Amino acid sequence: MPATTLHESSFGVLEKITSVLIVILKKAAESPEAASLPAARLYADMHPLTYQVQIISRMVKMLFEKLADAAEPELAELTDPTIADLIARAEKLLALVKTISPDAVNGKEDEPVVMATPNSGTWNMTRKTLASNFIVPNSFFHLQTVYSILRMNGVPLGKADFLLSFAGPPAVFPQK
Repeated sequence: MPATTLHESSFGVLEKITSVLIVILKKAAESPEAASLPAARLYADMHPLTYQVQIISRMVKMLFEKLADAAEPELAELTDPTIADLIARAEKLLALVKTISPDAVNGKEDEPVVMATPNSGTWNMTRKTLASNFIVPNSFFHLQTVYSILRMNGVPLGKADFLLSFAGPPAVFPQK
């Protein structure tokens, strides 16, 4: 079995994460509470749904800059968006991650990158480490938080809504 490439484990995973984001936000759009969902939070001291989508956007931008040596895509901050705006952002993210070819990333796994953080100083690591230890887990965290906010607010989501985009076509993971 061939080893997983940097492209598969970063851009490929973010492609699936943004696909799930689209699925669950489209279900949220059908909710009678859709207008209030962008501001919804799990707890008063936590960030709202909009922020969770914004962080996934930042992770996609970081993929471009730090892993593919490509210009960061133009993605304006989301201010007072609707669910439709969040869906449009997720669709744009999906289209963006599909634009980077494996050749732009693979073979650069061990090249160094520097990431400056507002609270934790500067991190020096390899591209592979940045993808596997920061970008991918951070994206999963914020995707799961979107899912949890929506469930808490009555959006009828199930495990399959989260997993099917990861599993592949129905032939791989059949639906009932």
